[in-house]
Formats: sequence, C-alpha cells, structure tokens
Amino acid sequence: KHMSTMSLRRTAKTRRGKQYLKDRQPKLHENPKSILYVHGTKCTQQVQNVFKDFHVLTKEQSKIFSRKRDLRPMDQQPELESLSSKQDASLMFIGTHNKKRPNNITMARMFNSRLLDMAELQVTAFKSMQKYKDVVKPSAASKPCLIFQGHSWDQSAHFKQLKSMLADVFRGPIVPRVNMMGMDRVIVFSADEQNICMRQYMITLKKSGTKLPIVELEECGPAIDFKAGRVIYAADDMMKEALRRPKQLKKKKVKNIEYNEMGDKTGRVHMQTQEIHSMQLRKVKALKPSKEEKKALKGSDKNGNNKRNGKRNNNTSSSSTNSNSGGNTKKKAKRGKGNK
Repeated sequence: KHMSTMSLRRTAKTRRGKQYLKDRQPKLHENPKSILYVHGTKCTQQVQNVFKDFHVLTKEQSKIFSRKRDLRPMDQQPELESLSSKQDASLMFIGTHNKKRPNNITMARMFNSRLLDMAELQVTAFKSMQKYKDVVKPSAASKPCLIFQGHSWDQSAHFKQLKSMLADVFRGPIVPRVNMMGMDRVIVFSADEQNICMRQYMITLKKSGTKLPIVELEECGPAIDFKAGRVIYAADDMMKEALRRPKQLKKKKVKNIEYNEMGDKTGRVHMQTQEIHSMQLRKVKALKPSKEEKKALKGSDKNGNNKRNGKRNNNTSSSSTNSNSGGNTKKKAKRGKGNK
C-alpha cells in the first residue's frame, strides 16, 4: 500500500510541469470557477442549443465537449470526479435524454476534485438568443446582475441549493468594485413551487434630467423554462470545509466600530470630561442677554454687594470694640500696680 501511494504521487521534473502543479495549488484568491458542458449518449438538439447559449454567457470560463460520452451522472460519480480533475473544472453540465426525464440537464459542483452536490433541471421551453434579431446583444465579458424572484428561493432547501449553483455559474469573476455604467445586462430567475423561468434583459440608461437615469429593460434571450428534478445535497462536513475562509482573509475586528442593519458604519469615541461652562463659545446675538435680563443681573449684583458690605461693617465694629475693651483692661492693670 505504501509503495502504491508513493508511486501515485508524482513530482514534476520539468519547468512546465512545476508551473502546472503550482497553478492547481490552493490560493488565497481562487481563480474563477471553470465550467464544462458535456453531451451524454442521448443528448437532444434542444439541450445542445441550451449549452451553446450558456457557453456564450460564460465564454471566458467554459468549455464544450462535442464528443458524446456514456455518462449517467447520478450513478457514475467517480467518473465525473476524474473528468473534473483532468480538466480542472469545478462546475459541470451533463445533457441527457430518456423517456422518463426528457431534455434533462444535470448540474454538478465539485470541491477539491470531489463531488459536492448535484441537481437536475428539465428543459420544457427554449428560445435561443439567435431568434432575437432586432435587439442589441450585451457583451459576454460584462458582469451581469442576477435577480431571483419568488419565495421558493428562500423557503425550500431544494431551491436554495439551485440558487447557490446558478449564482456560481453566471456571476462571473469576483471583483472588488463594479462600475454601474458598465453593467449592461440582467439575468432574472423566477420560480414557483416546481418551475423555473430564466430570462436575460439588455439594460439601457436614458437621461431623466436628474442624477438618477431612467432604466429600461429589453429582452435579448435566451428564454428558458425549467422543471426541477432530483437533487443530491452536500455533506455537512464537506460543505463546512468548502465554506471555510483562510485566516489571512478574515477581517480584524476594530474596537468601537459597529454596523447597523442598514449597513451604516457607527463609531464610539471616548473623551475626557469637558467643562462646558468655561468653554469659549462664539459670540452670537441670540445668546446675548436682553436689557431686562441685564437689569435683573445688575440688581442682583447690587443687593449681593450691599449684603457683603453690611457684613464687613459689622465685623469691623465688633473687632474695634474688642480692641478697645482690651486696651482699658491693660490701663486698669497698670494703675493697680502703681497704687501698690
């Protein structure tokens, strides 16, 4: 066993091989997820056209395998994992067709070349982008705006998984900032209990006379209706490992700074006690006392000074009487000594 595992671990000897292994190593900021479109043994022309339109929407990160492969995605998971590791693809679309599940598309999502989760969608209606001839097509390289309509996306566990997988497919590369003027298309997913409608619209901005322009939407295709099928959920431990963020990317908590429900930043500042009464304020006419207030202040000052002067006079008179009485007693004492 030890020799077999050691033989499977190959070391690169050439410069090209080393670069190949280096590109596949884990990174802090991963590359955009690559998508692989695979045709099964019985893949209808309608599903192939859907893959062509999907390839146009995700052109920079997708490949189409025109050769048909004998794959049963729900039963042959190891073959999907080996194909994913060879092509370095983390998302796969497999088109199949049979009497029980016609025009079936299986979406598979990988993590570390292992199957994470899987879901099926059956195409019930399709209108290609080529049929919208009079509409200006948006650029495929632009980042789209994704809208998920319907309460099913948040209430059902099945639709929550579909929402996560569709967002991974069509969101494009992750960027720190988005120029709103360069956002020229929107992809809308509407869902009810079991059906999903996908529509793409061209965004046009027109002048409104204000800072905010008038936004108009024009359908440019593709228009696809799906029906939700079987699903394989991800294991809890594997999903936890896939969602784990490295320590280098975790934001350090800043003291005394919080964010409210609306996303507004609030801070707390600690200051020493301030003597507000002794602070030099700006002289404003509204803060100046009126004539009546000045008279009242002067009257109060005079009464206070008169009271203080009266107290001082009383204190001085009492002290003078005490001093006089002290002098008389001294004279009497001297006289008494002389008589003796």
